[in-house]
Amino acid sequence: MKEQRNKYIKVRMTPEEVRAFKEKSADYKTVSHYVRKALEEYTNVSIRRQLELMQELGSI
Repeated sequence: MKEQRNKYIKVRMTPEEVRAFKEKSADYKTVSHYVRKALEEYTNVSIRRQLELMQELGSI
């Protein structure tokens, strides 16, 4: 049986943050799907390190 997703998290955002969040999540089926994928990528150490390296290169 598939685990039901019935828990939620309330996040406070400015109207501008909500607009940006909706724009970024537009390519996903749901906003929740976008959040899950972002969390999955961020918690993956190798991907997080790649992002850090890209930011360091951008600041040079």
